[in-house]
Order: sequence, then structure tokens, then C-alpha cells
Amino acid sequence: MGYIFACSNLAMLAVRIGLGNLADQWGSKRLYLVAVSSCALACLATPLTASLFLLIPLKTPRKVGGLARDIAHLLLLYAEGRSRFADFIGKTRGVEFLFLVVGTWIAGLDIAVVADRGALWLGAWALAAVLMGLGVRCREPALPAQL
Repeated sequence: MGYIFACSNLAMLAVRIGLGNLADQWGSKRLYLVAVSSCALACLATPLTASLFLLIPLKTPRKVGGLARDIAHLLLLYAEGRSRFADFIGKTRGVEFLFLVVGTWIAGLDIAVVADRGALWLGAWALAAVLMGLGVRCREPALPAQL
């Protein structure tokens, strides 16, 4: 079991380096949107998949999307305000974990009350609406010319 996790972590190290390169080429905002979208699609497909062998490939885009999101998140915070970077990280991570708790609580209540797949579809539609809102507002500044 240890070898499996060690190999997985080594592979994710290589993916993280490649994602940093993609952030430089595409821009952090686009990478962030692609990362969150790939995670959302993988999560949307998970309850529709009944086979273990199909669930394994769905875990990969979730993991890679999470890594890309972490990379782009830090770059976007740094670009917003270099002097307030540490303050931005503390506040955004705090709010992120607060929303994680609140979202989990709401999802638990929704599943307890609805008690079927309707709760999953409701969450998927809410996530899609947020992603469309972010996508419409995505404006990447021009990259500086390389010498």
C-alpha cells in the first residue's frame, strides 16, 4: 500500500510542475476555471458511475484539478496584491474552510430531507451556475513579451 501512495505522490509532483508551466502559458484565471470545471465534471459523473474500474479514472481529474486550483489560487492572490499576499491567503483559506463546513452541513441536510439523487443534481446545478458566472467575468491581463 505504501508503494501505491508513494508512486501517486511522485506522479502528482510531476503534474504540479507541469501545471505551473500551464499557468504561465494560459494564464492563472483560465487554469483556475479549467481546474474547477474538471473537478466539477468528475464529481458530477461519480454518482452516475457504478463500476469501480470507471471510478478510478474519475479520481484522476479530481486530483489534478485540485492541484491546478491550488497552484492558480496562489498565483491569483499574489497578483491581486503583492504587499497583502499573506493577509489574502489567511482570509481566503479561512473563508474557504468556513464554506466547506457550511456546504457539507447543507448537503447533509439536503440528503437527509430529499434522500435521493435530487440532492446531488441540485449541487451540480449550483456549481454549474457559479462556474458560468466566473467564466463570464474571466479577464486575463496580457502577458509580458518574452525576450
